[in-house]
Amino acid sequence: MADNTNTFNLKSRWQWGISCGCVLVLGACQGPGTVSPQPSGSQDTPRANASTLPGVIATPPPGGQTLAPFTLPRLGARTLIEADIPSANLQVPLTPDSNQTSGSTPGIPTPLPAATSDISVIEKSTFNGKLFDDLGVPLEGATVKVRSLNTSVPYEAETYTVGGEFAFNNVPSGIQIEIITSKVGFATRKRVEVIKSNKQGDPNANRYDFGTDQGQRAPVAQPAFSAPPILPSPLLPPLATASIAESQFNTRSNDMGSLSYQGLMGKSYLEKLKTQIQLRSPISASLILPWEALRLEPLNFSNLNFVSPFQVGMGLVQVASGGSSGQDLYEWGAQLRLPAQALQSRPPVVLTLLIERSALMGSFRAYATGSTAPPSLWDLAKQVIQSFTTGLKSGDKINLLVFSEHAETLVSGLDFNSGSPLNQALQTQSPKGQARLLPALTAAYTLAESQSDASKNQRILLLSSCSNLSLAGQQTEILNLVESKAQSGLPLSVVSLGELADRELLENLQNKGRGVARSLLGQSELEMLPQILPGLLLPSARLIRFRLETPPQMGLRASSSSLQGGTSLWSGSFLPSEMQIFWQRFAVPSGQVLSGTFRLHVDFLNAAGQPQTVTIEEPVASLLGQNASALRDAGIINLLYRLLAGQTENATAQAELNSYYGAQNTTLGNEYRSLIQVWSGQ
Repeated sequence: MADNTNTFNLKSRWQWGISCGCVLVLGACQGPGTVSPQPSGSQDTPRANASTLPGVIATPPPGGQTLAPFTLPRLGARTLIEADIPSANLQVPLTPDSNQTSGSTPGIPTPLPAATSDISVIEKSTFNGKLFDDLGVPLEGATVKVRSLNTSVPYEAETYTVGGEFAFNNVPSGIQIEIITSKVGFATRKRVEVIKSNKQGDPNANRYDFGTDQGQRAPVAQPAFSAPPILPSPLLPPLATASIAESQFNTRSNDMGSLSYQGLMGKSYLEKLKTQIQLRSPISASLILPWEALRLEPLNFSNLNFVSPFQVGMGLVQVASGGSSGQDLYEWGAQLRLPAQALQSRPPVVLTLLIERSALMGSFRAYATGSTAPPSLWDLAKQVIQSFTTGLKSGDKINLLVFSEHAETLVSGLDFNSGSPLNQALQTQSPKGQARLLPALTAAYTLAESQSDASKNQRILLLSSCSNLSLAGQQTEILNLVESKAQSGLPLSVVSLGELADRELLENLQNKGRGVARSLLGQSELEMLPQILPGLLLPSARLIRFRLETPPQMGLRASSSSLQGGTSLWSGSFLPSEMQIFWQRFAVPSGQVLSGTFRLHVDFLNAAGQPQTVTIEEPVASLLGQNASALRDAGIINLLYRLLAGQTENATAQAELNSYYGAQNTTLGNEYRSLIQVWSGQ
């Protein structure tokens, strides 16, 4: 590694050749965990533990039994209120079991004992189901929430139904999971299940429907009275999050000075987060990634210098001085950008497209904003291919396969001239069946090898949900195949579609496949695809890691990066036209003259797969006052994320807005100021 290490000053410039290849996979992603908004004036209210919230079932339903009826009746219909259901009509008691452990709380599900407190070693599984109303019609757009009832194995996630269907990934098996379904205008229903291991990938192993369709409905005993209308519950005051002390660490340490970078997510994730804030909805922990927001927002640093292969800029600005704290506060930031690559400068490629067409792709929908109906994942996949074809050129050779249980070749050895043959071939296909990723990848590699051309780079592009439902318990075999083919000259990249993909799987695929991973939640990313296609086919910087050294008198107070070091996030890749901005706040004793140097180290694998280190350094004197407006915008963005993560309280956030950023009047700053005020109830 030392032989490949080069140190650069921002004033120096040198370039080096790039040659490599990758295989591209498009899939989907969803992460667990939610954060409730904090009301104004409730900062001291302790957060309730999720395991102590009141439940309906006192003991777990034996043998998969559930509450009845399990349909979601319309408001005002002849139906039941859960509190009024006589215990005789239930298959489980509403009151505590006579064998209940002494000291347990009545009406609260008793979690099963945990085999281990380390969730990382607990086997993960999937479950899915379908919701029907009291007329047997699939219920569209209902909210489905799930949470672990075992305090030592936390899990919490939320989704909505499409065509009545819902699914969850990465659920710890062997523990009690509470499933809650709701929709405005309908009764809420709950059930508690123990998720089973599903190494065989059986889509019905953990299937939990609420009601059945009209032709299959089992008769449900109706009460002897007509229940009053079930009115929508008022919005309860959100729980306050206990303030979390920000970690202090020596930024000169190679490990703890590392800055988080992931680069998986796209613009739709940011749109979804902003929408949930405006609606004051619970926020998924998978969306609280400030470094991703800084990657996606238009923060413009000036005076960028070329330090191969990056364009780099830094800045340092003082935001507060002295006062009762006796400390001056400074904010530092850096922007790294990869210049766009011209289409004609890209080497020709043999590109093998592999597209999932399972029923899952037709059942689930991408994220959409406004009044436009969201496309299915299958429609989104077709739009992705249409967009990508504008980034292909004469001299490229294209193969196209689709797969569900089996792979089918639609186009083989096509000398690219236009995207019409690909688009026309896909129009004849429709989603059906179950996805089987391992045999599909095997078929794609075989076709790619049969069409190899020594004058062209070899690439494979897979568009898939990449959910656990497509793994069929064969993840190890899949990763072994991807790794061996990458070593032989067929690298793999991943871009996920929608919210179903396993993020860990995406990371593993890009690492083993020597390629790139990206997530497309919705249509907002389509316009960027042609610009990043050269990087998907030929990444300039893989397995990238950022480390920061600062002058020793500067104490870290807040950061856009993971305060635990973010070791699991150092596998990101940089693509042409992409950037990353880092932000950190430091405290310096008042009256102390700043001196020293900021050094930003970038470790990565270049296009040839060789380890490289670039070091960018600037003395404090030359940084002071640089990029002040962009840094203050970055500070407001990070203030929102610290508020969402419970690292600062409502009153503190408002005071920081007024004290540090009161004069910041930019489009981006005003947008995030509004989001902070909405979330904190101002």
